[in-house]
Amino acid sequence: MVDEPLARSATRRRTDATREDESTSAAFDEAVAAIPDVPQAQRRCGDTDCLVHSVAADLADYRKLHEGQLTRLPGVRKPTFTIVMTHIVEARPFPTINDARPPHPAQR
Repeated sequence: MVDEPLARSATRRRTDATREDESTSAAFDEAVAAIPDVPQAQRRCGDTDCLVHSVAADLADYRKLHEGQLTRLPGVRKPTFTIVMTHIVEARPFPTINDARPPHPAQR
């Protein structure tokens, strides 16, 4: 993995939930966790089952990752890929509930 990747991507995994079993999900989780160029992966509800973030030094490096590993993950049927062009807001901590909520009038 490189410190300042030229290409950052998000891979969305689509599967047919009626055909997927627990062993396929477990195999996917294990395989994606073993890829060093994947700093983050999340299970999701909705259009896609998983969101896999990956990094690459450049587009040629990403193509190797994409063709060599990401499209071959267990259970992947209709992968979609997005390459981030610009970060508008870099990752920052989420506020806690207490930080986001104005103080109660009795506490002012």
